[in-house]
Amino acid sequence: MAERSRDRLLTPAALVFVAAVSVIVGIGLLTRHPRPDLAGSIALLGDGDLDGDERKIVLDNMLRRSAEAASDRERWAVMLATVALGDREAFAAARAAIEPLASHALSDEDRRWLDLGDPVLRNVLGAMQHEALGQRDAARGRWLQVQNQVLLTGNRYAFAGELAAAALR
Repeated sequence: MAERSRDRLLTPAALVFVAAVSVIVGIGLLTRHPRPDLAGSIALLGDGDLDGDERKIVLDNMLRRSAEAASDRERWAVMLATVALGDREAFAAARAAIEPLASHALSDEDRRWLDLGDPVLRNVLGAMQHEALGQRDAARGRWLQVQNQVLLTGNRYAFAGELAAAALR
């Protein structure tokens, strides 16, 4: 009688079911914690669909891959990721990689999705791009927007607020 119970548990249908569930769970885990390259991270963040922990995982992944940044666009994206994460040391290194800013103003095509799906980063990027082009009044307006957005978001963007305050001095 014990053998019959064992035979019933290991039926081909049960094995197929367990295999199918394992595949579905595996795919879910892989897509839950993506680790794309820098261009893939920009695209993944740029559409604005990632929130909370998912967003932080991709931003952290960008910092780990910062040495792979091959273009000005990717270097700017890494710098903006450091602002989103509030990592001052990584920001200093990323900014040094694109200095002097005046020679690194990006084209409209390069700026596409470079805000990483975040309105605060969109204004930080805009302010820095205006500074790179020598457009001080436009940069000041963008930095004021950053300050206002930081007031609305609390401590989440404290570092962006510090950058804005320093630029407005």
